[in-house]
Amino acid sequence: MDLQQLTTFMAVSSERSLVGASRKLGVSQPTVTARMQQLEEELGEHLIIRAGHEAVLTPAGEVFRSYAERALQVLAAGLTRLQHESFERSLKIAGTSMFNTCALPDLLARFDRQENGVHIQVLTGSTPAILEWLQDQVADLGFVHGTAAMPHVRLVPLYSEELHLFVHRLHPLASREVVSLHDLRDETFIVGRRDDDTRDLIESRFRQEAFRPAHVMEMDHVSGMKQMLLAGMGAAFLPESAVREELRSRKVKKLELDGSPLMQRISLAVPDRSLNPVTRAFAVYSLKSFRADPLPLEVRRLLGLG
Repeated sequence: MDLQQLTTFMAVSSERSLVGASRKLGVSQPTVTARMQQLEEELGEHLIIRAGHEAVLTPAGEVFRSYAERALQVLAAGLTRLQHESFERSLKIAGTSMFNTCALPDLLARFDRQENGVHIQVLTGSTPAILEWLQDQVADLGFVHGTAAMPHVRLVPLYSEELHLFVHRLHPLASREVVSLHDLRDETFIVGRRDDDTRDLIESRFRQEAFRPAHVMEMDHVSGMKQMLLAGMGAAFLPESAVREELRSRKVKKLELDGSPLMQRISLAVPDRSLNPVTRAFAVYSLKSFRADPLPLEVRRLLGLG
């Protein structure tokens, strides 16, 4: 098994087509076919099924995709570190789509004014993916939802934020101040992908209230959810920080949902290993920006705070 086979498999997976993969990689279709056949022979499993012009992953292909993606990410991280001039002045941050959209830009801008000349890379993923990236040293620090950690990764709660229900300003329910989920039984709900942590929280609320939305529109990123919301395509659960400007300009309307608030906890994920000075400095800066209470002793030791 070689790198070309893995990158070809991932291209076929994302393009859902051998022709599309060949265009993406800049190689001929026979080359793509040959690489896929070699990989399948080595693994002893069929990874794709051809359906007309489409290439659909088999159950074995679906399983293998997550491992191939992770292997390529680890390799890319290693190459980036080796190619960069100074290990001491590099910082690779991984965050959820929500955090990277709503909170990270201001946080990074303030830190950058304090620390000049830092090479920064930002990754976006789900909480489980981010925790794996930290274990594999693909990322230095993570911003995740919840508090359930993995081995060798410590989670420090930063803050909690409420998810509100937003609709377009011309939505029929925009004149209401308080609504129930069942008022929205015919509505389209704009949500994140199935591995999105915020979606898990929303669907848990749906189950508690025995509510099943009529339609669901799945988006990859918070920015896409906002655009669909502004186009009047449905309702979305978001923190106010995600639509602050749209609220100010009255393009969207916040509806109060009947019942208890829908709260989401954001935590800093710190790998249990030696961190370079810039990574430690950014971790401390982030904690001081969001927390007022003392840090746990083990976290202070990990960050070299005594």
